[in-house]
Amino acid sequence: MQMLTSWKTENDDRLANWKSEHDAVLSRLTKDLSDLKIQISEIRESHLQLDRGMEFVNSCYEDIKNKVADMENHKKESDDRIYQLEQYIQDLQLQSRPATLEFRNLPQKAKESSEDLLAMVSAVGKVVNVEIQASNLRDLYRLPGTSGSPRPTVAEFISVPKRNEFLLNVRRYNKERPVADKLNSHSIGLPGEKKPIYVDEHLPPSKKKLFYDARTYAKANNFSCWNSYGRILLRKDPKDSNEKPTQIKSPKCLLALIKKQ
Repeated sequence: MQMLTSWKTENDDRLANWKSEHDAVLSRLTKDLSDLKIQISEIRESHLQLDRGMEFVNSCYEDIKNKVADMENHKKESDDRIYQLEQYIQDLQLQSRPATLEFRNLPQKAKESSEDLLAMVSAVGKVVNVEIQASNLRDLYRLPGTSGSPRPTVAEFISVPKRNEFLLNVRRYNKERPVADKLNSHSIGLPGEKKPIYVDEHLPPSKKKLFYDARTYAKANNFSCWNSYGRILLRKDPKDSNEKPTQIKSPKCLLALIKKQ
């Protein structure tokens, strides 16, 4: 009996210890599970905040994207408007100088008088069979230019018909002759090195740059290039006078031709 009682007591103690250990393990597991739930909740909240942040960033990106698109549209409208105004100013400039011609490469003296300029312009007129006197001109002057080369000369005629006659005769004179014999310093009786003399319409600076670029393009691609009453014209076949010329109104027009090649 005493042995049974002793065994029962020992067994109860073992059960009590096991239950105590089991409760301690269960308590730790419960606490760990509770901590894990808290961590999962914090991660979910973090994800929600991250999603809200991404939505905000996407919203800001779309706003910025739309604003940039609006700015680009406004810039294009502004560029178009500026181009229209530039064209309008150029038209006004051309209208204000319908009777002017520009002479390039006329030899320049150190101390040059208006009589010297008139003598050279008159000599050019004599070569192309158009008599030019002081009474035919309203003004005659040199344009600003770089040192070391003759500055362009502008002749403002009294009448447009006289100016047109002069320019037409110069072009006819050059067309009828080979390159070496076209209008030059020897043609008008000037001594020294033989240099070509160019006569053309007097263009505004912006048109002049465009005309230079158009001539460069024409020379490289065997086109003919000329200007008429401020219009810059290109023809693909220089020998076909019946071919409709292309008008170069802006650098964009010239760039479009280059891209077609």
